Formats: sequence, structure tokens, C-alpha cells
Amino acid sequence: MKRTIVRREALLALLLVATFVVVGQQYPRFAGFSNITNLLWDTVPVGIIAVGMAIVIIGGGIDISVGSIFVASAIMAGLVARDVGNPVLSALTGIIGGGVLGAINAGLITKFKIPPIVATLATMSLFRGVMTELTKSQIIDHLQGSFMAIGRSKSLGVPTPVWVMFAVFIVVALGMHFTGFGRVIYSVGGNERAVRLSGIRVERYQALTYVISGVLAGIAGTLSVARTGTVTPVAGTGLELLVIGAVVVGGTSIFGGEGTILGVALAAVLLQTIRSALVVLGIDPAWQDAIVGIVIIVAVSIFVIGQRRRERMVSRT
Repeated sequence: MKRTIVRREALLALLLVATFVVVGQQYPRFAGFSNITNLLWDTVPVGIIAVGMAIVIIGGGIDISVGSIFVASAIMAGLVARDVGNPVLSALTGIIGGGVLGAINAGLITKFKIPPIVATLATMSLFRGVMTELTKSQIIDHLQGSFMAIGRSKSLGVPTPVWVMFAVFIVVALGMHFTGFGRVIYSVGGNERAVRLSGIRVERYQALTYVISGVLAGIAGTLSVARTGTVTPVAGTGLELLVIGAVVVGGTSIFGGEGTILGVALAAVLLQTIRSALVVLGIDPAWQDAIVGIVIIVAVSIFVIGQRRRERMVSRT
């Protein structure tokens, strides 16, 4: 299993490098430092949210509402930044707000026993609808400069939000592989019944995955509005599909119990790089989405085929 994971992550890294080399030969600036940092900035929302989604899926769940939590957190942070002006309070509002919305998902799923896909599909509409009514469909702008510095500042030439994304990758990866919480989440996704029989309260761990997912979506939303200085209720539409795409391309089993944060991180950057390369190459926008969709289908197919082969090998032994 470990060898399979290493090979998958090595393949993702190889594809990422190959994309830069091939496109860079025709457009040298594509592989330049400036373009790479901009590309990583564009990856920040999907990358951070995909990490939260990976935790949920590894634990056997799914969260379709992350796009709505993303925009709701951005709006909450933006309103405080515009009307109050305190950058710390604004950021905390967006992040905590995301966590609260994630907790609502957790309650519906673990307390009321609503299937995850049904619960989060409902809250996806609910959260966005509430934000649309709250803002009256108006653009939130004229934010305080001190708040926008969070999204526009740089360190060593790299945007601060990119460093935040890297920090999220590292912290979550370590947490999932070297803590009791991470081990339980993998176990729950792999065999929930066995975990229950061992006396562990599964609902607590499942609930925490949705809260973490909400917090990370809140971080992404806060960083996004701090960068652009504006947000509308329609922002983040379709984001959940890109996020799930990054998770499955990264090798996370949609059935739970398997996946790595490194794989998800590499897949998020790879998909954004491919989208950027298609723009540079002048591919029609409609075909851009189609090509990304094909990449996701191929990646999932390869994973499913590999999983079936492993299962057959185990059954033979």
C-alpha cells in the first residue's frame, strides 16, 4: 500500500514538472518565478479547502457545502473589515464563522443522522441563500487597507496566503499521520463498524472532521476576500467540484479510509497548473473545463482499477 501511495505521489509530481517543462518551452515566462507564485496564489482556495475535504472523505463522509461556506466566510470577514476595520477581528470572524457552519453540518449528520451528501447539499443552498439575503445580492467592497494587507503582503517574494497554504498542508499532514485523531479517522473510513465495536465514539470524530473542513474553508474565504478586496454571494460557485476533483486525483478513496495530504496538495497544484497552461495555450474556455474533467475521470479510473487489482491479489493470498 505504501509503495502504491509513493508511486502515485511521484507520478503527480512528475506530471507537474512535465507540464511546466512542456509549456515553458513555448512560453518561457510560464515557468518563471512570477508566474509560479501567481499560480500558487490561484491554488490557495482550492488547496486549503481540499485538505479539509480530504479529512472528511477519509473519514467516510462528504461535504458538498464547502463552496457556500467559503463565500459565507468571505462575506462575514468582508463586512467586518468594511464596517469595523479591525483586520484581526475580520479574519477571526471569517475563520470562526466557517467553523460554526461546519459545526451545523456536523450536527445534522451526527445528531440527526441525515446522510452527509443530503445534509451538505441542503446546507449548500441554505448558507448561500442566507448570505444572498444578508447582502441583498450586493457586492461587498471598500474594505480597510489593513485587512487587505493580509492577502496582498509577501515574504521572500511569495504571497503570504501561499505560505499559509503550505503551513496548512504540513500541519494537517502531520496531524493525520502522527496523532490519535488521524489514526481514528483512517480507521473509521476503512471500517466504521470495527471502530465502534472497539468502544470509540465515532460521532465525535466524524463531527470534528466537518468542523475542521469549515474552518479551512473559512481561512480560504478570508484570504480570498483579503486579496481581491471584494466579494459577492455568487463567488465560489462550483468550487466544491474543483475541490473534490483535487481530492480524488490526489488518490483519496471516495469510499474512505485511504489518502494522503501530500497527494491532495500535489493534485490541487497540478490541476491549477493545467488550467493555467490551457489558458496560455489559447484553448477555448469550454474545452478547458472538458479537459480538466477528462483528467479527473482518468485519474479516478486508474485509482479504481488499481484498487480492484490489489483486492484480487489479497483475495488470492
